[in-house]
Amino acid sequence: MASLLTLLGAGVEVAYYALDARGLEPFVAFLSLSYERNLPTWYASALLLSCALVLACIGHMAGQGREQGWRHWRALAGAFAYISLDESVGLHEHLGGQLSLGGVLFFTWVVPGLSSCCSAGLPSSPSSPGSARADADSSSSLGCCTWVGRW
Repeated sequence: MASLLTLLGAGVEVAYYALDARGLEPFVAFLSLSYERNLPTWYASALLLSCALVLACIGHMAGQGREQGWRHWRALAGAFAYISLDESVGLHEHLGGQLSLGGVLFFTWVVPGLSSCCSAGLPSSPSSPGSARADADSSSSLGCCTWVGRW
């Protein structure tokens, strides 16, 4: 499905600009990967919400078994639910408007996004370098930075 949406979005934009087909403008708005509040955005939001639901189920099952780290699964579910909501309604654009930054920080939503990424990537408990826990913390930090960088 993602490949289909990518091909449709790219194809309609190429046709619109290369062929100067102004009649495709409604299709560009509906399928473009660079626009918001359209079909690709809805699809991405639905994927993120489904991830949040799976993470919530994992957190619930881990909590019932009193496994260590069940709260982290629930926090991750909450984070994915928020990102899904943000993807569908564009909260970052409205909240970013509260800051008046320029230059490199013209897109002001980067500031809270980066701080969230850094705080989420911090180890939740002390670990010694080279331990499995430290490796997992490093992987989590890298994954979070990669995700927020895409966002």
